[in-house]
Amino acid sequence: FFRLAAEKGDISAMNSWGTALVSGSGVPRNYREAARWFRKAAEQGLAMAQYNLGYLYAQGRGVTRDENAAVDWYTRAANQGLASAQYSLGWIYLNSTGENQSDTKAAHWFEKAAEQDHAKAQNNLAFMYAEGRGYAQDPARAVHWYTRAAEQGMASAQYNLGFMYEQGRGVAQDYTQAVDWYRKAAEQNEPAAQYSLGLMYDQGTGVPRNLTEANRWYHLAAKNGDPDARDVVRSQSGKAKAPSAAPPKDAKSGKAPKKSPPRKNTARQTSPPKQ
Repeated sequence: FFRLAAEKGDISAMNSWGTALVSGSGVPRNYREAARWFRKAAEQGLAMAQYNLGYLYAQGRGVTRDENAAVDWYTRAANQGLASAQYSLGWIYLNSTGENQSDTKAAHWFEKAAEQDHAKAQNNLAFMYAEGRGYAQDPARAVHWYTRAAEQGMASAQYNLGFMYEQGRGVAQDYTQAVDWYRKAAEQNEPAAQYSLGLMYDQGTGVPRNLTEANRWYHLAAKNGDPDARDVVRSQSGKAKAPSAAPPKDAKSGKAPKKSPPRKNTARQTSPPKQ
């Protein structure tokens, strides 16, 4: 149906047919042909097709990878208000290793998408405020945007928000809130949150001290690839009785230092091409 409609000039069908060719849904996957149909619709101004064509250029699928072309097509879609394009454009500006790198432009586009409740953009906008990139450093604004993303269920934002509560950055220090947000993220298999929750149990911070729970979260975090948790688990191996696994404590605060500060979302795109 989509192919027939696309061949008759329906631009929405062109985009839908291109999406089917990318996903291999009911047809053989063909990125080159998908790019051709996305381009037809994109050149006629369809924002989603512009985003999808930008995605293919960013990934180098069906076309030669070309960051500048990705920026061009994302910009066209972003200027039409498409949040996924705004987020992806911000991602390129933030992470580019070439001429496109611009914290100011990244922050601008993350904010545009964040205002449309795009959770990944909200998390990255918060990161920009927390680190003073693209904006003057403003921990309170960072907490605001981490909260917006965390309340949508985004695990990395929940971890980041927990970190801010634990450290008292941009918000009154509150270990109970820190534990609550770490737990929400940890239950979604966010490794840094699992490790941090293990530390809280290990130290009895925000929760009653419980070494069994601490070690359970350390092992889950290590299994999911957290390097700090792997160090802790490795330090336990070969011991007849594992004591508290907390790392060395900071001399000033008496608390085990966090090794994983708030992070930007590292996903290159919001999602693959879509209708």
